[in-house]
Amino acid sequence: MAKLRLATILAVLASSSLHAISIKDVWINEIHYDNSGADKEEFVELAVKSGASLSGLELIRVETSSSGNVTYSDNSDLSGLVISNITNGFGFGTVDISGIQNGPNDGLALKIGTSILQFISYEGVLSTNFGILPAPITSVDIGVQESSSNTDQESLQFLGFAGKGTWTGPIQNTKGSVNTGQKLTASSVPDQSSTFSLFGTVFLLVLVLNRKIKSRRT
Repeated sequence: MAKLRLATILAVLASSSLHAISIKDVWINEIHYDNSGADKEEFVELAVKSGASLSGLELIRVETSSSGNVTYSDNSDLSGLVISNITNGFGFGTVDISGIQNGPNDGLALKIGTSILQFISYEGVLSTNFGILPAPITSVDIGVQESSSNTDQESLQFLGFAGKGTWTGPIQNTKGSVNTGQKLTASSVPDQSSTFSLFGTVFLLVLVLNRKIKSRRT
């Protein structure tokens, strides 16, 4: 019975680890929030690894009020996000949002449960604990911004992978597809060596503890 309980616990832990989503699975890839005249065609695009589950993932708008207070709005549930244009292991999903703040010091975050996967900002940085973290964290300023001189067909675009890289723009948007100059290849997708390593570790733990249980009985 002890062996069965042990094996069950380890299997659950392994399964949880294997299915936990990370910044390697999904990240904010493109943004449009400001243009000449009334803002329109505003959106946030995500890059998503093929097959990744977005269950429980939320997109949060983080805004700095005129009084300097940090507020949250429009927690978008991403579990039903439609992913298209899958190429070399990655696809793209777009969230159309009306009224994204034009800065300064505004941002976007990806949240799952009590974890923040990504926290970026434009036109300055801001800090917050999202009401769930033990201490505030500071956003990463993407370093580029839009203004009222841009058209509604332009955007800010990420050129890296898994949240690591630089942003460019404003340039012609690539909404729903790979960004201009972005290189996402099959080699960018993490290999499965960690999966096999985890299973191997669990298997060895079961064997070792099984032997210990047997030795105690004798």
